[in-house]
Amino acid sequence: MLHQLINKLSYQKTIPEQQLQEFFKVLDNLDLLRHDFDQIMNDLLKDPNKERKYLDSLTRNLMSDPVMLPNSKQILDRVTIKRLLIKKQEDPFDRSFLSEDMLVEQKELKQEIKQYIESKKQEMRLLRQSKSKYQN
Repeated sequence: MLHQLINKLSYQKTIPEQQLQEFFKVLDNLDLLRHDFDQIMNDLLKDPNKERKYLDSLTRNLMSDPVMLPNSKQILDRVTIKRLLIKKQEDPFDRSFLSEDMLVEQKELKQEIKQYIESKKQEMRLLRQSKSKYQN
């Protein structure tokens, strides 16, 4: 959709060519990021083993700040549980009382997730480089 908009602006000559080229570069980078994210999520969802622990127990999204709920011992992303706590101060798994200050930070898991993402990004960069070598 954004590509169409930029093409239209280009056709109408409303924006200088230099700026249009910069927009196209930004869009291409966003496409690559989206593709990388989709690939990471697909890999995670396919893997029945350890990487599943990188996913939020409720949303099944990749976590960036994992926390453990003290009673149910479930691990969620901090953003997910904070949203739930706004409505009701209870553990969504066992209905026990829960407040934000009771959440148990998961520093090791957080670091593990960061490393996993970095390794996947590196894999994809290398894959792109090798594809571009063969295409040229």
